[in-house]
Amino acid sequence: VDLRRVFNVERLSYLYALDRQGGYRSTLVDVVDRIRNVLVLVPILLTWAALAEATRAYARYIENHPDQANQPFLLLWQQGFGGEASWFSPNFSIVAILDAGIIAIIILLTFYAHGRREAHDDRVADSASQFQAKFENVLAESSVFLATDRASRPQQLAASVESLAER
Repeated sequence: VDLRRVFNVERLSYLYALDRQGGYRSTLVDVVDRIRNVLVLVPILLTWAALAEATRAYARYIENHPDQANQPFLLLWQQGFGGEASWFSPNFSIVAILDAGIIAIIILLTFYAHGRREAHDDRVADSASQFQAKFENVLAESSVFLATDRASRPQQLAASVESLAER
């Protein structure tokens, strides 16, 4: 009997390490991950919503001031389209600052979540390898101990294997 195959040492070591290190990962890391996943879309939504409002304000401005049609769109947006922009329409620099701030938060959340997850995975791997080394030593000693029973007493061998499996 190959005890390493019977006991599936790698899998048991990994499951033991997961149990010892507290499961798969903390709920805080999961929550941070979800927040980050949602925030990734916010700058896109914000930018496109602001751009849609800016194009409406630009159309009104050009309609009322046709002589300003040669002015750059971004300059007019930054200046509020001469008062044609609505009260909830931010200018270009505000949109850029908000986007940059949200992206900075996303980066920080990413570093936090991945750092915590990688640290947890490292602890699990270390714990699993320590347990696996101990487990393999016990199995090697057991194989030597059982070698004497293998040839002479098959029923004693079966009882010894059963006793080892229960331990």
